Amino acid sequence: MRLLTAACQGAGKLFPRHLLTVGLLLSLGAPGCNNTCVGFASNASTGTIVIKVVDQKPACTLSSANGAVRVHLSGSGTGNGGFARWGVQHIFVSIRGIEARQDIVHAEGSPDWQELTPELVRQPRQIDLMASAGGNCASDSLGEGNVEAGVYRQIRLRLVPNQAGLSELLPPDNACGGVGWNCAVAADGGIRPLALDSAAPELLIGAEAIAGGFVPVLPDTGTDLSIEFSAPLSLALPAGSALRLVPAFAVALGSPCPSAGGFEP
Repeated sequence: MRLLTAACQGAGKLFPRHLLTVGLLLSLGAPGCNNTCVGFASNASTGTIVIKVVDQKPACTLSSANGAVRVHLSGSGTGNGGFARWGVQHIFVSIRGIEARQDIVHAEGSPDWQELTPELVRQPRQIDLMASAGGNCASDSLGEGNVEAGVYRQIRLRLVPNQAGLSELLPPDNACGGVGWNCAVAADGGIRPLALDSAAPELLIGAEAIAGGFVPVLPDTGTDLSIEFSAPLSLALPAGSALRLVPAFAVALGSPCPSAGGFEP
């Protein structure tokens, strides 16, 4: 374990080149805290990064700082991959929220999940994971939210249950017909529901799918987060009359459309 101390805001010092990513996060410090120094402990063998305030004038903490995140979701429909056997051309999922957490240990209902897309909480949307973004940044943006600044290692897409309750908020349209709210559609028009494991279904994205292993959210800064579903690397397994989706995602910083420019909160 190695303890490193970042430069103070007021000192104007530069971070070593190999610490650029983490250094950028630390150099911003907490908003409204002049001459604030922060430090971090890193463990290369486990990839652990712990951030804390080392000195603060006036008193404040990094954890009180928030950053904004705008989420983009796109699909890679090039080749059917593991779906070829079933003739799948569309995979519709109804998303009611996208959350992120800093802890790498997953626990259902954990309170440290933070919502990235409050717009989806208010109005879920049904998305075709097999549809390419087609360079249209406006259509693949799922909204934005404010979360605690830090480094995030897990993301989950919370789905509307196939058998939604009467009080459940639902998307305005449903391409799955009567089979539920999450389904696979074949070339011949056949529709099969996606088998979901729990009453609170989700698609979990771990650190291994995130470029660099984590998503840094900087204080008072806008971050574009791009989530891409890879059809060629994903699988569909039979589950009775349904299909069980084994998805492959790739997560990276930035918008999938460079022409959109940077995101400012």
